[in-house]
Amino acid sequence: MWRVNCLSTSTHRRQYPGAQLVTWELQSSHVKSYLEAKLGGVVMQQAPCFTGSYREPLQNEEQVNVVFAHTVGMPVADVLSSLGTQVFFTMAPSADAEKGQADFVIWCGDTEVATGEGKVPSVMRVITNNIETTGASYIRSCAEQACSYIKSREHRYGFLTHLHGTFFIKRTADDSYAFSKAVLCTDTQPSVAEALAYIIMKSVEEGPWKYSGQSEPGAIPASALGQDASRAAHQSQGSYRRSPRPAAADQQGQPGQQGQQCSYPRHPQAALVLSDITLGRGQTGRVRLASFYGKPCAVKMVDACKQAELVRSLKSEAAAYDQLSMLQGVTIPELLGFGYWMSGGVFFLATAHVEGRHPDPSIRDALLPAEEALQGIHGLGLVHGDVRADNIVVQQTSGSNYKVWFLDFGHSHVPADPQECVDELQELRALFRASDSSNASDAHYCSYN
Repeated sequence: MWRVNCLSTSTHRRQYPGAQLVTWELQSSHVKSYLEAKLGGVVMQQAPCFTGSYREPLQNEEQVNVVFAHTVGMPVADVLSSLGTQVFFTMAPSADAEKGQADFVIWCGDTEVATGEGKVPSVMRVITNNIETTGASYIRSCAEQACSYIKSREHRYGFLTHLHGTFFIKRTADDSYAFSKAVLCTDTQPSVAEALAYIIMKSVEEGPWKYSGQSEPGAIPASALGQDASRAAHQSQGSYRRSPRPAAADQQGQPGQQGQQCSYPRHPQAALVLSDITLGRGQTGRVRLASFYGKPCAVKMVDACKQAELVRSLKSEAAAYDQLSMLQGVTIPELLGFGYWMSGGVFFLATAHVEGRHPDPSIRDALLPAEEALQGIHGLGLVHGDVRADNIVVQQTSGSNYKVWFLDFGHSHVPADPQECVDELQELRALFRASDSSNASDAHYCSYN
């Protein structure tokens, strides 16, 4: 058995919706006869160390993924490629929450056909349990995470491995996923390599998932991506490549309206170009300087598969900008765009980048335009919710004339309670009347926290 340090995994800290999971009876005879017909009797072998001879201690999930990729995934891809089907088994270099990547992506030519997720075996505990009968919330979260990647990429098949055992996943309806029993690393009926080759060949044969609008019993209800992302994906047909179809990005839905078709647009990978410049940090992590379809912007982004609560927060913020549309480019930044990116794995919100300084007592002449700007927000029925120096930018236009911008509506809410409006005005006035030594050092951020 492998020794694994499970402390580095973070799935137990993520939240996924509840799910009812169903069983896929993956018959060895069917797998072997299918591969015999497709591959002409070629034996599908996995590296010897996968069956138990590997003894090095594995310190984290990334090392587990390396072992699976080099002992099963890549050998299978090599065999299939040698028979004329160009298959690539790729592995994410590291856990990057901003990119929303699955641990493994399988390609046929330049087309994604399946994804996989790796976990440390000591955390998965009982490796021979059926997924749908386990009571362990962590294991169920792992299963739902794997399904969320299948869903966001419009695939039919995937897998969840923890080295000792690998669960293979078959999509049976729009929101329903069936799991095989764990195929153990020592099994031969079928072996893990044979089962992996089977789902790759079936993925190529059957093509991308075609949405019917119906779900079967045992469905995972829209998974961590939310129903809006599911409906956005329903609009997409054809080849399932890494970037979503541009046509989906052209459908500009209204923020905050769930239940409408394609409520949130999907953008191609080229839409956003990120820089290494950090403008600020907040509940969604880094706020980065970027360009959105060529326009400079400040962008917030979260993993759509793993950070469902933060996705909802960004959607609420987009709704706030929509409510304040008449103030965009006047006293609040223009909302340039929002929606899903990186094949649906990332949800982002991009606003115009505003430069200036933060309020302090040395620019008390800016208090009046600041009050007018905040009262304009209140007048449209919205409370900002986070009035502080980091979220206000002051620009000197001429002499003692100033223009004031309010940033970051991640904590805003409606309706605007009169007392809350009064309290926010008092908080604003205090920023210009009380000394705060931190303002000067933070001024370059023009924060979007």
